[in-house]
Amino acid sequence: MLLPWLRLFRIAGLTTIVSNIIAVVVTTGLGSLDIVREIGQHFPNALWVSAASVFIYLSGMIWNDSADVERDKLIAPKRPLPSGRIRFINAWVIGVLCVVLAIMCASQLGWRGFYTASFVLCCALSYNFGAKHIPWLGSLVMALTRASHACFALLMLGHEHFDVLLINLRTPFSRDDLLGPGILGLYPILLGMYIFALTLISELEDRKAQRWELVVGSGILILSLLIAIFHNVTTTQVRDMWVERNITGVALTVGATVLVGGWAIWRLVAILYQAIRLAKRNLIGPFMIRGLSGIIVLDTIVVLGFRPELAPLVIVLLLPFFILGRLARMD
Repeated sequence: MLLPWLRLFRIAGLTTIVSNIIAVVVTTGLGSLDIVREIGQHFPNALWVSAASVFIYLSGMIWNDSADVERDKLIAPKRPLPSGRIRFINAWVIGVLCVVLAIMCASQLGWRGFYTASFVLCCALSYNFGAKHIPWLGSLVMALTRASHACFALLMLGHEHFDVLLINLRTPFSRDDLLGPGILGLYPILLGMYIFALTLISELEDRKAQRWELVVGSGILILSLLIAIFHNVTTTQVRDMWVERNITGVALTVGATVLVGGWAIWRLVAILYQAIRLAKRNLIGPFMIRGLSGIIVLDTIVVLGFRPELAPLVIVLLLPFFILGRLARMD
């Protein structure tokens, strides 16, 4: 009885939520020990953010399939809800419960937590119950969902960094933002760009689409990765190492970034190029597995630019992502 629920929850996706949280915390610019200290000082916040994030994610997955249950009876009858392995009323009750628990947990963080989590939930529910059926709008709403959740996750360090993030988001594209501490404001935008493109490409599998839409989606996807790579190889730390003639440090930082970033781009382009050239929808499905795991890779690149020693904690999340994906694969 547990496996159908794991499939309904798309449990593998929780690993991307974890990587998002690590990435946004690292972009504060705090050292590793400082991050641990901040989390220790705001430990209840970390627990409430983690719990709320899980409930937000689970509610989004439940309501996504609940909204499409009639359609899935025709095109995906083996899924947990249309197959009857999970009763619709049970899914509805759990979905409501997850929303309530998410709001309750977020409320423990004060008004910032309550309003931000409510915005995330509103975006997720808007996507599930209408926006996803409107070309491009659904992609934008999903991008807002994941980007705003990244902002919410910052509350585990207290409200100070959250307030700084909101200030940085007002002018996210200045030179200082691309090359310095402003990545705190840039990261939610990078994540939003990636999710927008990923969602846009995914919807092309189920609707009549033009080839140029796939080209645009692919371009935005790769651009988000390129900006993250560009940030890493032009940071103040790298420039200081050049001045100090620390060639080893430069080689390790730039090399790791180019290696991970190049691998991420190659594995996505390999399928996207074929999909664009051949205009085959059946290539979208295999691409989505790489695209979703690419969220973790994007976060790894971001972490490499600030705390390289923490990057292994992110990239290793690919292992549970693929294991859980195989265990609870959606039919």
